[in-house]
Amino acid sequence: MMDMGPYYLTAMINLAGGIESVMSASKITFPRRVITSQPLNGTPIDVHVNTYVAGTVKYTSGAIGTLFTTFDACYPDQARFEVYGSEGTLFVPDPNTFGGPVKLYRPEDKEVREIPLMYGYAENSRGLGPSEMAEAIAEGRLNRANAKMAYHVLDTIDQIMKSAETGAFEKVPSICERPEAMPNS
Repeated sequence: MMDMGPYYLTAMINLAGGIESVMSASKITFPRRVITSQPLNGTPIDVHVNTYVAGTVKYTSGAIGTLFTTFDACYPDQARFEVYGSEGTLFVPDPNTFGGPVKLYRPEDKEVREIPLMYGYAENSRGLGPSEMAEAIAEGRLNRANAKMAYHVLDTIDQIMKSAETGAFEKVPSICERPEAMPNS
């Protein structure tokens, strides 16, 4: 959750706004695992943090979401970001890859189709945050990925982990507004 959760929670806040409360369950599935990335690829390690976390998120807007992070499952296209609406489902690019197509499924279409993007941020945009921050500073305004949002994301993660211990919905003490969308470039 601490590794990948911030990407997804930040994207979720950008779509649905601040988070009011959470409920979750988590566990350490495998007490020992092997590192699969460089520079320590192949090194066995003891696991001391929950590597399987499933949570329900209640937004201040009234929306409800789910968040699932794990190092314990292997399957293709494992990171998915889906938005279920009253008229269809959006398949949004993985926030950790910083780009990709947006797809839409509407029952009357009977197929998933790629939809044209309205903004110019379709490819790997890892530098977009610092670039937008520099623009915000120059313009004298608060940047979109600001400290208040970062704190709210970490506060939410803390409450997700607390909920896994208590078995109850946990209120997220901090507040965060949904930032304005990026201007069309």
